[in-house]
Formats: sequence, structure tokens, C-alpha cells
Amino acid sequence: MMDPQLHLMQQQLNQEAVKRHQDLSATESTPSLLRAFQGHKDRVTQVIFNPNLRQLISCSTDGMIMTWSLQPNSRPQKFLGHKGAVYDIAVNPTGTHLASASKDSTIRLWNNNAEAFSYILKGHSSPVKSIQFNCDGSYLLSASDDKTIKMWSVTERKFFQTLKGHTNWVRKAQFSLDARMIASASDDKTVRLWDVQSNQLIHTYTDHTGMVSDVKFHPDGTCIGSCGSDRKIKIFDNRSHRLLQHYDAHDDLINSINFHPHGTYLLSTSNDGKLKIWDLRKGQILYTLLGHQGATSSASFSPGGDYFCSGGKDSQVMIWKGGLTNTPTEIITGVSQTKIETELFVTDKDKVDRLPNAEVPQAKKAAAARKASVTRPSTAGKPAPPKIHSMTQDEEKQVAAKSAVRIGDAFRSLKPEVQTTLDKIFSQVELVSGTLALLDKRLQYSENRMMEVMNYIKDADVAVRPKLVQGYPQFNLNSQFYSQNVDNDEYIVRANQMENLNINSGLSNESHQSPSVTTTHAVNPMYVSEAFRQQIGGEEYFRSTNVFQQE
Repeated sequence: MMDPQLHLMQQQLNQEAVKRHQDLSATESTPSLLRAFQGHKDRVTQVIFNPNLRQLISCSTDGMIMTWSLQPNSRPQKFLGHKGAVYDIAVNPTGTHLASASKDSTIRLWNNNAEAFSYILKGHSSPVKSIQFNCDGSYLLSASDDKTIKMWSVTERKFFQTLKGHTNWVRKAQFSLDARMIASASDDKTVRLWDVQSNQLIHTYTDHTGMVSDVKFHPDGTCIGSCGSDRKIKIFDNRSHRLLQHYDAHDDLINSINFHPHGTYLLSTSNDGKLKIWDLRKGQILYTLLGHQGATSSASFSPGGDYFCSGGKDSQVMIWKGGLTNTPTEIITGVSQTKIETELFVTDKDKVDRLPNAEVPQAKKAAAARKASVTRPSTAGKPAPPKIHSMTQDEEKQVAAKSAVRIGDAFRSLKPEVQTTLDKIFSQVELVSGTLALLDKRLQYSENRMMEVMNYIKDADVAVRPKLVQGYPQFNLNSQFYSQNVDNDEYIVRANQMENLNINSGLSNESHQSPSVTTTHAVNPMYVSEAFRQQIGGEEYFRSTNVFQQE
């Protein structure tokens, strides 16, 4: 027979474990910060999830686009090419292509891989502020300071439709889910609803008293939400065109709004530095989050709504756990400033590069079968609370008086030791984090220096090349053998008159082919005879330049 004192201790240990499990569940029901990324050098203007939940994608006024892998200890990838601030970024439904909108009045269509190949789309005459793919990724929608909205074909890489009507800069344009309607927001203080098929204006909403910074379609397609410099969030019925909800939301200009995929919550960012989550069913504030230093400029939910990400003026990109699936139903009267908790981003080995609720294609059917029995995807895989062995009241009375005091003292004596140990661990983690931050800064410095060296080599190439052509008249400039494209800042090979050149049979027949598409690939050195190398002064020039032959 078990000793009653030992039995009571075991019972209290089990109760303590249950309490910890309940506390963990309570923590999971509130938003918490999972991870913060640093790499941009200026304000983050947009941050979104890749649909496969393997990446965060961000853009900034520093002119860079960055993809952040959610795999631990991985480095971000930079996409360079724009000559000005990047205002918006979009990803197609499969996650294979990105589209970016920039201050340089261009749109770039990128391959989302290590090659980072891009096409340049030109059509706007002023900075492009907004970009979005339609539901199947075949079209792009852009909005610009030239007061127009344009639709583009992704395959043909050209625009085919222009919407005109706004009298000031257009800040945002978005497709409806079925791509039959377009909503746009402008500095002319209006939100406009357009019919895609007829290219006609459906309705103009004039409820805002200042410029409108963002507009979004509700997931069910029946409503649109908007926000702006009047610090208000407004939700309209896009059928009856009446105002459904009105929120005095922030203390400063509201930069963006985003609906939860389930349609029951809304996330907003503002220059007042706050992230706010709104319960649309009750029409009131649910959470206020303070994490960024300075204005918050963008926030987006993950496809399933379990997570959201944010970016701000402090150049940081943050990923949060939403905790909105089992949100308590009691009424919240006023702004609730929740404590932001920092958690280690840890995943299982078989899920090392995706969030816990991400599904690999092979597991989709199995996950669908389990869906009915799993109420919280974020807690799947965690052990169930231990079962408590119940005791009769007589047994509890017999042992409680003798052992309760001693057991309580034993637990209290452990807490300071545990706290001291945790303090030591935290200090060591902070030291390691500081060291890694210094190493990252050094690496960024080295990358910047390397970029300066590459730019110097490129400038030297531009200076030497005309002299080479001048000294050898057989290089006919009129043949357009090469030219410098100022817009693309790339050398474009045009070999349409290569047959006029015959340099000691140095050129291969393969180099006589003219590319039909302007690309941003590098070019390989030209192969020439030894006699020609000696005529122009040796091989030094060919070591430092890339000319003539397209890879």
C-alpha cells in the first residue's frame, strides 16, 4: 500500500501539472510575439506571409525586398533592383513569384528563388503605391500617384486596362476574391468601387474626411473596410453601399487594415505605434499590442489566421501568434494592453522550416480527417494533461494535516533556486544574442563593401569600353553590338549585326544569337585569340570586364 504522505505529494504534483497546462492554454489564447527580424535599414512598408508558411516577405523604403525563412538560424535573401523606395509587395498563390511596386515608377516581377530574376513592367508615370495578384495569379493590379489603376497580364507582362476617376494620388487598389470588382483608396478622400468587366465605376464612398490610406475586401466579399488620416476605420456594405461600422480607432494616421481569414477580426496599424485587433462581431477593441518602436506601417494575417506579422518605422519585422481561435467571449470594455511575451521559435525536426499548422501536400488528407477532432491546431502534438488520481475525503483528511505544511515549504524553497537558475540562463542567452547581432552587423558591412567594389569595377568597365572601340574601328557602334540601358542599369547584348565582326575567329558561333528578352543576368567574358589580346595590352582588360557574350 502506498504511503499516504507520498500519495498526497503525488496528487499535489499532478494538480500543479494541471495548473501549468491551464496557464499555458490561457497564454495561448492571447497574442504573443514569437520572433523579430532585423535587416532593413529604413521603414518597413509591407510585410506578408508566403502562402506555404515557409517565408515572410517584406519591403522597405531602403529599396530592398527581403524574404525571411522561418527555419531557425537561416539568413534572409535580398532582392535588389529598384532605384527607389519599395512601397508594396505581393506574392502569387503558389508562392513562386513576387511583384513589387516602387517609387521609381516601375513594377518588378520576381522569381522567388535564389536566382532572383526579375522582369520590369513600365506603364505608370509616377510612383507606384500598391500591387496585388488576383486569386489565380494570372493578373496584377497596381495603383499609382499618377491617379490611375492598371491591370496587367502576368504572362504577357503588359497592362491591358486602366481605370481613371480619382482626382488625387491612389494609395491602394485591391481585387475582390472573385476578381469581378476592384476597390481603391485615394488622397482625394474617397473609396471607389469598380466593375472589372465593364471598366465602369460602381459607387464612390465619401465618408472619410481625410486621405484614405488603405482599403480591403472582407473575406465573404460583401463588405469593404477602409482607413485613413482621419484616424477612423469604416466598413461599408458593397451592395447597399451603406456604412455598417465606424471605429474611432487610433490616435494618429492609420496606415493599414487587414481582415482575419475567418472575417470576425480586423487588424490595424498606425503612426501612433500600436497594433490593434478588433472584434467585428461585437464592434469593439479586443487587443492593443505594443511591440514596435515608433509607427507601425503594415500587418497581415497568415492564410489560416493563426499568426500575423507586422512591420514598422523601426525597420523590424515581427511575427506574432494570434491566439484568436478560442478567444474568450466575455465583453471587453476598452483598450486591453496585453503583455507581449517573447518565445523561442522552435519546431519539430520533421517540420523544421514551417509553422506548426503548415501542411505538406502528402499530409493534407490525413489532416482533413483529423480536423473534426482537433479544436486548436496550434496545440496539436502537445501532451494531454495528466489524469489525476482521485482520493476519498477520509484519506485526504488523514494525511493533509501532517504533510501539507512540509510539502508547501518544500515547494517554496525550490522557487528561489529555480528563479536564480533561470536568471543565469537568460543572461547567457542575452550575451549570445548580442554577439550574434554584432556578427550580423559585421557581415552586413562586408556585403556593403563588396557592393562598392562591384560598382567600382562596373564604372571602370564603362570607362574602358569606349576607348577599346575607338582604337579598333572594326567595332561598328552603329551595329548596336552592345548598348547600356539606363533604365535597367544593365548591359543588353544586341548581336543582330554580329556577322560584320571577325576578330581572328575569336567569337564562337553561339555568340551570334540575339536574345529576345531583356534580362538581368550577368554576361560572360568574350573569348578572343592570343594575338588580339596582345594588341590591346594583354589579358588584364578581359579579367576585369564582362562583355559581348550572353550566358
